Amino acid sequence: MAVAAAADTGAKRRRVILPHCNIVVWQIKAIMKYITILSLAFFLAACSPLSVENYNKLKVGMSYDEVKQILGPPAKCSDVLGVKHCSWGNEQRHVDVNFVGDQVLIFSAENIH
Repeated sequence: MAVAAAADTGAKRRRVILPHCNIVVWQIKAIMKYITILSLAFFLAACSPLSVENYNKLKVGMSYDEVKQILGPPAKCSDVLGVKHCSWGNEQRHVDVNFVGDQVLIFSAENIH
């Protein structure tokens, strides 16, 4: 354990420097970074267009562009026999919309909040 002297407005104080403090500071910084990343991810998830509010805006007969304005660009689309199937989100949390002639025919959702 090392001891260092520090001057503070003329008064002498002793400061103890512990060798393991650098590890503790490093761990605290890592934890703070992790908390910041989680907070940002939570904030971005809260701003996601995949919400019940946006899902309730979808109506049969809407165009693809109108749906895209509400939900943003789809994660994937496929076109089979004139039916365009688009999906927003991922396997766990998504909105699926089927279009015929560029108009919504049917839509569904799973695990949106």
